[in-house]
Amino acid sequence: MQQKRLFERAHAGGMDVKNRFVRSAVWMRWADDEGHLTQGLCDFYRRLVDGGVGTILTGYTYIEPSGKANIRQAGFYDDSFIDEWKVLTDYAHSHDTRMVLQVAYGGSQSGMDKDYPYTVFGPSAVRNPKTGVTPVEMTVEDIKGRERVFAQAAQRARRAGFDGIEVHAAHGYLLSQFLTPYFNHRTDDYGGPIHNRARFLYETLQAMRQAVGPDFPI
Repeated sequence: MQQKRLFERAHAGGMDVKNRFVRSAVWMRWADDEGHLTQGLCDFYRRLVDGGVGTILTGYTYIEPSGKANIRQAGFYDDSFIDEWKVLTDYAHSHDTRMVLQVAYGGSQSGMDKDYPYTVFGPSAVRNPKTGVTPVEMTVEDIKGRERVFAQAAQRARRAGFDGIEVHAAHGYLLSQFLTPYFNHRTDDYGGPIHNRARFLYETLQAMRQAVGPDFPI
């Protein structure tokens, strides 16, 4: 019975999916240096579609140049990415497969080299023990600016034909750093009790929802 159900249609998170097989989000390290899709990365996603996966979550994409988390990570930080991803989402839809875009913001745990040209943001100026990077503590305007960037990415994802969007709020990247008192020493509305530490994430989700409306899965 359980084996049979793997191949049955289901309704999940506002999406109708053809089966219960989900390819989870994995960083492939196959994008080019500007984050654009390469032939190898496109071919990989097409093989997943051809193999019958019902839902594909992309590897994490960076939604602002300063938010890049790793080398050769796929980008989604401006409209130049829409058409190339639309080719893949159209291909997926022609096989009744759903595609969900995962978005992330790196912060001080980003695996970038010493020549990284952008300001590295964090909830507080706490040295990251993994990378040795001490970020710049974000102002409230910095926080609001990143919320807008996530919202813009959600709009872009819808235009690119994605069926939903997943927010990466784990693994030591920026959103998850706000959640932990190890990195978050703030004394304003974004620090202290857990509800305050989670405020950046709450507001980011609210901004995204406002940008795409009530029917787009987040």
